[in-house]
Amino acid sequence: MIDLILEATLPPLQFPGLATLLSRGFYFPVTPGSTIRETLESQAGISPDYVKNRIQTVFLNGKAVDDMGTACVADGDTLSLSAAMPGLAGATFRKGGFYASFRKGISYHDRPDFSWSAEGSIFIRLFNFVAREIGPLFLNAGIRLLEGDFDFFLRENGPDAAAVVSQVLLCGAPVTWAALIQREKNGEDVFLRILFPGR
Repeated sequence: MIDLILEATLPPLQFPGLATLLSRGFYFPVTPGSTIRETLESQAGISPDYVKNRIQTVFLNGKAVDDMGTACVADGDTLSLSAAMPGLAGATFRKGGFYASFRKGISYHDRPDFSWSAEGSIFIRLFNFVAREIGPLFLNAGIRLLEGDFDFFLRENGPDAAAVVSQVLLCGAPVTWAALIQREKNGEDVFLRILFPGR
């Protein structure tokens, strides 16, 4: 795995391309069998108030979740998180919302074949305000990306990101931004940390 640290000179909201990067998704280590709430609060360090009030739309493997305190994650799951979305679609998919009955066919239900294991990881996708607000928590701790997703980020935001990064450490050694882009690609995942000022 490629170990990469970027030291940013600007706060997260001004760092180019972060929302797009986080919406494409990243891997996060979890304890399988934990509820979504436990995963976000105890393992990711997100405040209970934020989990309860700010995260309004939750999908686990493409199924809308109404209760994060009962839905459990398994190794390999995909978890998508968003603030409240506008319009009827937003009201329909909002957790525990009035229109939840409209989406019975795509709502999460407990899995009788749940597979327990000692450790695992899930694929997390963050959208809109949630990406901007809690994405930096994940980035500061470090996230695992598919190399293709990281290279997409470099291609789309390279010049702008390079302008706000003071140092790049690749496997512990300082490198230039150009060297990062031109590195040999071998399909390895990228473990990325972005260190923002004041964090």
